[in-house]
Amino acid sequence: MKDSPSHRYIFLAIAFGTAIRDVLRTDLIKTLLTEDSRIKIVIFTPENYDAINSEFQNDRLIIKRLDTQKISYFERFLLVFQRSLLRDFSTTINLGNTAGKTISIDLIYPITRLLRLIFGLNRINKTIDVIFKKTAKPSVHLSDFHKYNPEILITTRLMNYSADYGIFKTATSLGVKTVALASSWDNFTSKGFFPFGLEKLIVWNSIMKEEAETLFSLPSSKISVCGPPRFDRYFVETILDNKTSFMSKFDNKPRQYLITYCTGSKDTGRTKYDEVSQEPEICYFIAQSLKKLKINAMLLVRLHPKALIKEYEILKDLDNVFIELPGEKKSFQDRVFSSDDELHYMKTLYFSDLLINMGSTASIDAAIFDIPIICIGFDIRGYRPLKHSMRKLYLFDHYAKLLSCGGIFLSNSKKELIDHIQLSLNKPSLLQKERYKMVMQQCEFNDGNSGKRAGLEINKLLKMVE
Repeated sequence: MKDSPSHRYIFLAIAFGTAIRDVLRTDLIKTLLTEDSRIKIVIFTPENYDAINSEFQNDRLIIKRLDTQKISYFERFLLVFQRSLLRDFSTTINLGNTAGKTISIDLIYPITRLLRLIFGLNRINKTIDVIFKKTAKPSVHLSDFHKYNPEILITTRLMNYSADYGIFKTATSLGVKTVALASSWDNFTSKGFFPFGLEKLIVWNSIMKEEAETLFSLPSSKISVCGPPRFDRYFVETILDNKTSFMSKFDNKPRQYLITYCTGSKDTGRTKYDEVSQEPEICYFIAQSLKKLKINAMLLVRLHPKALIKEYEILKDLDNVFIELPGEKKSFQDRVFSSDDELHYMKTLYFSDLLINMGSTASIDAAIFDIPIICIGFDIRGYRPLKHSMRKLYLFDHYAKLLSCGGIFLSNSKKELIDHIQLSLNKPSLLQKERYKMVMQQCEFNDGNSGKRAGLEINKLLKMVE
């Protein structure tokens, strides 16, 4: 297809490999291309690799390498300032996220609290928004903006000055309208989300919409609830395998149960008390306990894309444990999952009798497939102060709201963990209604059309700028 003046360009910045799953493989892109035949999408990604071209063969998609910028000292300060400003509104920020680090926000908290009391959060947010728009200067990809003259930039991360921040800043400086796709349910209360200069924010659910309004003073008209596109496939795809066939890929021994443990990243459980994650030891304890209790189960330990497999060496000689490190390492910070990887995970969820995790999004995955869920709420290496304990994960804003649905067994000791495992395997229908409540709280739509809704919302914005 030859370029012509009638073509309209959208820029899409892919900062993390998970966005390939959450955006490119959903109906979001297809909807944009279908709704307007003039649209071409320029996809910027940290690795300009052939996999995207080969999987998404379309002459209306242009793949380019995403350049990043060096973050200035002022920008670093602004992020700390913003997090300190929100401290009284977010338990997650107040507790220092998973690592328990609050030194930076502790230093300026007296100032930000005083400013908030004098001027109010709403006025300060609006001031930051104005300052950012007026001071933003072209950072990266200026030549691409001149070449393609895009009408919209879609960002997919925009947290902690992630890889899409530089191109976002260039778009803002040039007056190009920007859209942010919230990548996960915890973005606003924990991970340094940068909401300033946005024309549209697309979120999973009403909880996130309320958080964006409260924390960032974004007007309701700029926020669209579309559901999480990443889960669309869960609601519409049929699993054709059977459990025996699926489990035989790991183990030739006949097993009655499949228990899946989804780990956190390498940073989950790392504090000044614990230099490495506690999760390998938790998995070891579970595996040994299953043997002692003569529960004929396979423990499948599925590693987070940012977990370190070397930390799980203690499990390698256990005959009832199998470790998975899904995806492929590319230039992204996380690992890149193929479509087959995603299907395999769906089968894992579908055939699992129980899912165990430590404060992970996997609880939502499990709830969609109506699997009993256990969360680890204790420190296996002994008592830790709350700020450095895994107990705090369940006080975090996003997880506290999920727990309020009542669909998760929260194990606060080794004994409770074993009791909850036995109860879950023996009575899987327990908490079934509560798990459904979790799904409706976080997904809000279960029709498999969240990606399409997001695409239609972006298309509305395109019509406004035409």
